[in-house]
Amino acid sequence: MKTKISIITCCKNSLPYLKDNINSVKKQSFKNFEHLFILSKSKDNSERFLRKIKYKNKNIFNYENSNIYNCINFGIKKTKGNIIFLLHSDDFLSNNSIFEKVNCIFQNHKKIDYIYSDIAITKRKNTSLIKRIWKNKNTIEGYFFPVFLPAHTSFFIKKKVFKKIGLYNEKYKISADFEFLIRLFKNKNIKGFYLKINSIFMRIGGLSSNSKYFLTKLSEDINILKKIYKFDFLLIYFLKILRHISQVFLRKL
Repeated sequence: MKTKISIITCCKNSLPYLKDNINSVKKQSFKNFEHLFILSKSKDNSERFLRKIKYKNKNIFNYENSNIYNCINFGIKKTKGNIIFLLHSDDFLSNNSIFEKVNCIFQNHKKIDYIYSDIAITKRKNTSLIKRIWKNKNTIEGYFFPVFLPAHTSFFIKKKVFKKIGLYNEKYKISADFEFLIRLFKNKNIKGFYLKINSIFMRIGGLSSNSKYFLTKLSEDINILKKIYKFDFLLIYFLKILRHISQVFLRKL
């Protein structure tokens, strides 16, 4: 089956970083993609910029989402490609061959349903300063996945996977990606591939890393783990925090 990648970018007050996002996609050597922009009302000129820019692969939708996962689910339903990739408006691809590598893997491994990789989390205004390296273990070889879950923003997922396990749970405001990945990895009939490269530069400052929402994220993460793992949920959450600390330490080394 021919690969067509659908990139979903939710936009709200997304300038100036949206320019890096778009440029990193436009420069990809693999050109069979569509880039969906889901716009909600902004105070900057995000919509004006998107509608004015020359970019033949863009599709723009207006959608007043109540949270990011409403926006993502809306975008998934609008896609025409068979591979879904979420690229947040602040983030950008690390080099021009990411899509080419992804296409080769899907073409050469027909049973693969998703691909994930490593990411670098950077300072917001200076992406040359890396704050944290999210380096994954090969989760599909049996590692304890609630602790070693890959970075959600690194995933390329076949659209049919969402039909099997469902979309993002919109009752969670911050941790729906965490809950979705647990569902993904718990399904043994869905096969993944670990691409051992840094594919994304992710600027710090999103909802999950904002101290303002710390208690909300803490509550949602614990409720998700408690629902699925019952008596082991506190241990798993503690190990999850330790992993984040080790990633910061790895960056310093």
